[in-house]
Amino acid sequence: MITEENFNINLCEGKRTKETPIYTNSELRNFLEKRNLSKNGNKSVLLNRINNYLNYRPYVIDCGGAGNCLFHVIAKILNELTGKKCNSDIVRQLTANSVTVKNIDSILENYCIEYKNNEEDFEWNPEEISECSSVREKTKELKSIIKTDGHTYEGDDVSLSLLGNSRIFKKHKLGIVIVTDSCQISFVNDLPYEPEIYSIIYNVGNYHWQLVGSRINKEKRVLFSEKDLDKIFDNFDESWFD
Repeated sequence: MITEENFNINLCEGKRTKETPIYTNSELRNFLEKRNLSKNGNKSVLLNRINNYLNYRPYVIDCGGAGNCLFHVIAKILNELTGKKCNSDIVRQLTANSVTVKNIDSILENYCIEYKNNEEDFEWNPEEISECSSVREKTKELKSIIKTDGHTYEGDDVSLSLLGNSRIFKKHKLGIVIVTDSCQISFVNDLPYEPEIYSIIYNVGNYHWQLVGSRINKEKRVLFSEKDLDKIFDNFDESWFD
């Protein structure tokens, strides 16, 4: 089945085989019909209509879960950005590295407030860390929790702010746009630089993170300029992620 994410114009010519699933006119028309677009015309017309529809239209990329979803998403972004292999463990390390003796108290203060309001969402207790005897001990403990694989520390807005202060984010001046399933859009704020390139991440039900890609002139991308963002968000509504 053709979707926004898997559509490949190169699978439209040649002979259909099991290994090369060339799109039929029927499949192309079915895709258009489901999106309330005209299905009239020959294959060339249908393909042109689909390409026009997909240009700057977002699609969701699920990068994995098991408590690591946000870190998988950031790893995918950094892979595209640097051309180097990155995984969730590396992203956790980058996040932990941004926790310092200077910011530990403000981080824990925020987590303690959230913990009191939503204790069931936590697999760790920020109040216990706050009671450590020294700032260095608090810092060491939180770093250890952040680096723990799985559901103990799943990542959140604080994690994104910490990553914004990492060396790699600063080097590439990467900005992050957050979109929620309630159609709210926000940016990771208080970055120590003015972003020059952006990625969009999608938060589902405040518990799962996914990456957002878009085709720009037929090219699949997860990194966007500010002008790209304007075009992507022009027709933003809840139908985005149907």
